[in-house]
Amino acid sequence: MRHLPLLLCLLLIRPLCALDMVDTDFAPVLRGVGSVSALAQRPSGGFVYTSVRADWVNGSTLSGTFLRFTEEGEWDESYQLVLDGTVTEIRVLDDGRILIAGSFTEIDGHETSRVARLLSDGSVDTGFSAESVDLGSVGPHPVITDLSVDEAGRIYVANSIDFFSPYGSAPTRLLYRLNADGDLDADFSPAFEWDASYSLPRAYTIRAVALTEDGKVLVGGDFLEINGVARPYLARLNADGTLDETYTPELDAAVHALLPVSGRGCYVGGVFTSVNGVERGGVARLLEDGELDDTFQSPFVSDITERTYVDLITMDGLGRLLLLGDLYLEYPGWGKDIVRIGTDGTVDETFTPWLSAVSSLLQLANGDVLVGTGGRSRSGENLIPALRQVDDETGGVSDFGPDIRGAAYPNYVSRWPDGRLLLGTSWLKDIDGTPVGGLTVLNPDGSIDGTFNGNLSRSISSALLLPDGRILAAGAFLSLAGEERKYVALLDEAGVPVEDFDLGAGPDASVSFARLMPDGKVLIAGNFSKIDGKSYNGLALLDLATWEHERGRGELWLDGLVDTTFKPNHAEWISVRDAAGQPDGKVVVVGRFSSIAGVAVKNIARLNPDGSLDTSFNASGQFDWAYPDIVKVDPDRGYIYLAGWSLSLEGETARRGVFRLLPDGTVDATFTCPDDISIVDNIELDPEGGLWVVGAFSAYTSDRKKIVHLLSDGSVDQAFDTGESANSYVEGLSLQAPASLYIIGLFTEVQGQPRSGLAKINLESPILPQVRFSPHIVTAQEGSSATFRLAETAPGESYAWYRGDERIDSAGTAELTLPGADILDAGEYSVRVTNTTGTMTASGVLNVEEYGLDEWLAACGLEGASGEEDSDRDGQSNAAEYLARTDPTRADSRMRLLAQRGEGGGLGLAWPSIRGREYTVETSVDLIDWDPWPGAAGLSGGRFDIPTAVDGPQRFWRVSVSKPEAR
Repeated sequence: MRHLPLLLCLLLIRPLCALDMVDTDFAPVLRGVGSVSALAQRPSGGFVYTSVRADWVNGSTLSGTFLRFTEEGEWDESYQLVLDGTVTEIRVLDDGRILIAGSFTEIDGHETSRVARLLSDGSVDTGFSAESVDLGSVGPHPVITDLSVDEAGRIYVANSIDFFSPYGSAPTRLLYRLNADGDLDADFSPAFEWDASYSLPRAYTIRAVALTEDGKVLVGGDFLEINGVARPYLARLNADGTLDETYTPELDAAVHALLPVSGRGCYVGGVFTSVNGVERGGVARLLEDGELDDTFQSPFVSDITERTYVDLITMDGLGRLLLLGDLYLEYPGWGKDIVRIGTDGTVDETFTPWLSAVSSLLQLANGDVLVGTGGRSRSGENLIPALRQVDDETGGVSDFGPDIRGAAYPNYVSRWPDGRLLLGTSWLKDIDGTPVGGLTVLNPDGSIDGTFNGNLSRSISSALLLPDGRILAAGAFLSLAGEERKYVALLDEAGVPVEDFDLGAGPDASVSFARLMPDGKVLIAGNFSKIDGKSYNGLALLDLATWEHERGRGELWLDGLVDTTFKPNHAEWISVRDAAGQPDGKVVVVGRFSSIAGVAVKNIARLNPDGSLDTSFNASGQFDWAYPDIVKVDPDRGYIYLAGWSLSLEGETARRGVFRLLPDGTVDATFTCPDDISIVDNIELDPEGGLWVVGAFSAYTSDRKKIVHLLSDGSVDQAFDTGESANSYVEGLSLQAPASLYIIGLFTEVQGQPRSGLAKINLESPILPQVRFSPHIVTAQEGSSATFRLAETAPGESYAWYRGDERIDSAGTAELTLPGADILDAGEYSVRVTNTTGTMTASGVLNVEEYGLDEWLAACGLEGASGEEDSDRDGQSNAAEYLARTDPTRADSRMRLLAQRGEGGGLGLAWPSIRGREYTVETSVDLIDWDPWPGAAGLSGGRFDIPTAVDGPQRFWRVSVSKPEAR
């Protein structure tokens, strides 16, 4: 039987003080690969122009982000344009001038619009101005999607409206034509219309615009009507902007790419699966009248699980097509970013560049292909450089140009009690110039801990620090440090895989995350449906304490690790984003699921300790909009916190980023998070019942700076003033009570100081110590060691340990270890942690799995003795001494029965009691016949008060002991 832990006891409360500084001594430089958003070159050759998101080239700090290279990849260091936004489209004109479009409004200090023209030397062409065009206000998501230039120098600008984004204002229309000087051609004004029932995130978009030889304009995108006439996804306009009603192809989904070809009509790419009622997965060729060209067959499949997205189509000098996107060929499992096909749709199988996260592509004049990546691209365990060159003949991939690096940040951060940080570094290439792998450990001063094994997979999605210092890694990896490990592995504190950790055949698919439960077990969630052949449907509990102490427990444990008593009662796999355990063994899960076991739960559910759905918990029914990504449980107060990008209650239009639920799942109306904090990436509880909250919510309002502290009622702690805060999103945090907060995210500055994705914030004044056992319940096999550990510690703390009310004088550190646990050691333990602010207390329970009789006799040096024997000849059998836990080798070791004054002045009996034993008080008048005293059988305590009215002149009393399972 598992015992529930005693909860944290709050003794002193004091408000947090203001945040006023970044730790100037903690400034490791984190670098990843850069990214490329656009590429261009004149068809005749010459410089290659690119827009990069990068901070360093060949180790030197960049001053600009719009660069150029020679065709051989040499960087022209003198050409660095400084823009205040991103360039998404580049066109090099025949006269050498360059047309660019994106989210910028300034170039090298010159105000401009989101479309600008540069002279060949990189200076702004002041003879071009598109200021009269309403392209919408600046936001993080550029709305210009394509450019095209006709023979007269007029420029066609394709746009999008994002109904689901609060950033900036929407443009007034989707397609503009600018004259050669940038002025708007007001006579060209086709009206594109959108159906509100169409709910893609960017649902009102022209994604491609192309010009035909006869001066007409092809447009593709997410629109459904033009000038009031139904033309879903693809249309042709006359030169004056009116609809060409003779062109009527029918597609079932959006068009992303267009390539007109003289005499061959037009190639069309996108997410569609059919054209004119004929199956065509992602790509098709249309004749000039809009009819489908049957001589061209799509090589791609496009269904629900493998939906082809063709985002770009180009043609080389030999007439072969190069396609970019998420491309699924008919060969099973063959999905690629780049595919080359012939004019009939046949795949060129000799051209096989293996690339990922390709964001831009350029057919070079020399025939090769230049590829730009999105900065988060990886091939196996290697990060792919921002620019790669693909050989036209062999498809071989090689580096192009200099080493382009960009600021990066960890995937997650956690902290050991000694102050070292564990970073998930999947996308980091180096820290302070030292290469790093999938996990990295930093010392408290920010330097790399060189004793930690950095040769770990970059496919680790979660690394859980266990109370004993070991690490449970989860992800999509198949090996770690050169050893075969599938999806989940146990590492020692140095990062070396623990060989004895064995899940048999293991999970059959990736594990997304691991969370520590209050009883010390670990919940894992992911894409797996089975572990070692047994069904678990994406959720399972690991009992690492059981594995550590004893292998093989029959049917209850698989290899002593997977707790098969936890079996969620849903047949379907559910997508779980986060989970948190309650002290009573129940588990709250959030994610993307509409039902569990046939019960509607709308992305929020609670499971019973056996994994069945807790139908009494109906939190989701109170929400109209509920897409939480984070759940935390306050084990001391019973509250459940939900957080994410936006949640709203039934009947409310305002969406908030954090809600608090009572233990029964009811929304706590006394906790009100402001509705301007509605994009939340992470939260962490503090000891006082408040919340640290980080995210992107400052994009909505100017007074929320990506880090906020909420008080216990949900109101903003006005004493916590972040000032300038971070200059971009904060996505993760780790609180080091009492005085420090670590943050990770997209930022490059925090409070005006350069920080590359990781910063340490010093709190002006310390807060109460954060005191919590991890786990609350410790279970040990008798004879082995048992350890209570604190989940968090900090400098300047003192520790006092207690067993019950008795102080343990020898224990003054943050850890209490009993070297040889005895059944008599079982019980309640507590620690009082004191700093300059006050004292906090946490309590936990030690359960000791008792020896059997034979094991106990062997431990006493009586191996082979039987329970019926009386080895010390004191009149008590070995079995009786086992029950009383007296020494079977010493005749003077007996269970002592003491007489003492009882309540009301009568006589009482007392004896040392043992957890798991039952005691019966018996009485006799002649020492021959003994009978249990009524109501005094099966006692668990060590005290009994003799009733004052007892018949007879004298009476004898004794206590017998038994073990319930031994009856």
